[in-house]
Amino acid sequence: MYHELNLKAQKFARASEMHELSRITTIPALRSSLKGHSEKEQVDILKQQLNIAVLGFGWVEYKTAWSCAKDPRWAS
Repeated sequence: MYHELNLKAQKFARASEMHELSRITTIPALRSSLKGHSEKEQVDILKQQLNIAVLGFGWVEYKTAWSCAKDPRWAS
């Protein structure tokens, strides 16, 4: 019971962090945010925006697997 409660508290804390981040809400704003960044940085920006939707707002239909072990460009 304690473990389950602890996991829920961690999820809530993570979701709260997402609410404090800036959302990109239009295509022109997205293009502007991505401009001048490396490909890796652009992927990180897109990941953050999807995490805001999934973790912050609970839009689970947008949940994305980020594993790309075969491609060294995306290794974290």
